[in-house]
Amino acid sequence: IPNPVAKLPSADGTALDRVWESKTPPTHYIEGPRSRTFFVQGTGPFCYSWGHFPRHPEHDFERRVVGLRGSRSYADGMGGVRILIVQPSRTDPPGTLGEWLVAAGAEIDVVLPAEQELPADFSEHQGLVVLGGEMGAYDDAQHPWLAGVRALLSKAVGERIPVLALGLGAQLLAAATGGQVRAARKGPEVGTLLIAKRDVAAEDSLFGPVPLTPDVLQFHTDEVSVLPPTAQLLASSPKCENQLFRVGEFAYGLQFHIETTTDLVLDWAELSPDMAAAARPGQLEPEHLDEFHADLAETWQPVAERFVRFVGTTPEERKASRFLPLA
Repeated sequence: IPNPVAKLPSADGTALDRVWESKTPPTHYIEGPRSRTFFVQGTGPFCYSWGHFPRHPEHDFERRVVGLRGSRSYADGMGGVRILIVQPSRTDPPGTLGEWLVAAGAEIDVVLPAEQELPADFSEHQGLVVLGGEMGAYDDAQHPWLAGVRALLSKAVGERIPVLALGLGAQLLAAATGGQVRAARKGPEVGTLLIAKRDVAAEDSLFGPVPLTPDVLQFHTDEVSVLPPTAQLLASSPKCENQLFRVGEFAYGLQFHIETTTDLVLDWAELSPDMAAAARPGQLEPEHLDEFHADLAETWQPVAERFVRFVGTTPEERKASRFLPLA
């Protein structure tokens, strides 16, 4: 495991705690057909760093890896914004979403529930992100830790903790709060596709400013078939109605993905060729994915920034207006 070599300030002055350089792979990593995703455990609780690099010998682990744990000094008077990321699968790391949250000033702790114990409460975190994975929302027999993730999501909703749940995370959020998940009625939804916002989304604190039909990355075979009783539907697609929903006031489920990179999507496609076959021709080509991810960042990085501000404000301030404070 490499040693810290520097602190790196971001453009807005936020200091990142850990920057490593390594020319040898760390203990924890997975190899996809096109790239490696690896994890370096830090010194703090639940603290992991990750990297995702092309599988070329001359490039392996020679680039700097920026730790996902950022400075506490997000904004004067805010006392630090600390977000827990639950990562159900090593195949879906925080990716660019993690980078966006850190750039916006958040501290991030990443927990892999299959290998690490989940926190019992939110005494050390003010926000929660739950990522995707290849397992199903009810696959407790093979993945008994899923029950703990559902319980944590239920607790977050009950305590008015802001939540972003993506892919499997959205399905777990629905299952934890009274909704239902099943195999997608219209079959797998895969590729770079559009979703359409509902009128009610215009006044939502996080998603109001998002374009009417934003680009997203789809890669799923299951869907939320019944929304929880307290849920509000915010966006749909022709193949899957419940694409974006809010449970209660502050918990958001996104059936789609915004955390991906080109290499990560290509890995998913090669690891799941049957699913990849459901994509439209050309949508999983590297050049197209590079262009898509540039557009994705333009739309969704501001959402990540608003989420950090959302986590850093009181419940009363969040509810009053969709125009959140800028600092």
